[in-house]
Amino acid sequence: MNEFTKMISDNIVIILIGVIVLIIILFGIYAFLLSKKLKLLNQKYGKFMSGAQGEGLEAVLLSCLNKIEGEEMVNKEQNKRIKDIYNRLMYCTQKTGFLRYNAFNNVGSDQSYSIAFLDQTDTGVILSGIYGREHSTTYSKSVEKGQSKYPLSDEEEKALALAKEEHIKHVGK
Repeated sequence: MNEFTKMISDNIVIILIGVIVLIIILFGIYAFLLSKKLKLLNQKYGKFMSGAQGEGLEAVLLSCLNKIEGEEMVNKEQNKRIKDIYNRLMYCTQKTGFLRYNAFNNVGSDQSYSIAFLDQTDTGVILSGIYGREHSTTYSKSVEKGQSKYPLSDEEEKALALAKEEHIKHVGK
């Protein structure tokens, strides 16, 4: 039996040595692969830290922050311009009311007209053209905040009302 145990113990030693050698080989392969991966990671880290033109990460971040601040200044300036344009547009013609009518019974085809041009505050002008066979006359009347200090004809009142409704309408009498 002694011989049998010696044979088993010799085999166990050989198996153990084989397993240890295999572990050492696998550890070597693992260390080699890990070093390759670490080298690749170091290259990527180096590129990241050196920036696009060789500057450091801090310089890249400062450059980005400066660009953002510059864009904020541009946005503030554009917002000022937009507000200025909006304020100016309040006083541009935004509402129009148009009415054609026949001022005289003996003249046909609704040749007379009244047009109201108003801004956002209902301030503007009413133009009226009265067409007759013998003569034509044009009148203008100022409007402030929806009211005229001059007496308005029925047609001018309708044109003003149409403009206040913010519609451009062509209406016959």
